[in-house]
Amino acid sequence: MGPLLNEGLRGMQQSYQKMTQSAQQIARQQLPQDESSTQDELQTPAAAGADNLVKPIVEMKQQQHIFTASAKVVSVASDTIGSLIDDLR
Repeated sequence: MGPLLNEGLRGMQQSYQKMTQSAQQIARQQLPQDESSTQDELQTPAAAGADNLVKPIVEMKQQQHIFTASAKVVSVASDTIGSLIDDLR
């Protein structure tokens, strides 16, 4: 059970790191600051940097699912170890 617990924890750590990287990529994006731009220009994906935001947003969502799955592995491993210890008493 120890290796299973370690894999779950490692998955959570890696997922957290990737989510942090994606959040940093999103934070670095800049929206147009030119007030003379028309509303149509601001809604254009290229003008708003939407193309550069899609990948990190999708990556964050994927990593959220991976983190949740890894946390479930940790939870199940911990519960199993607890049950085994209770059975030994």
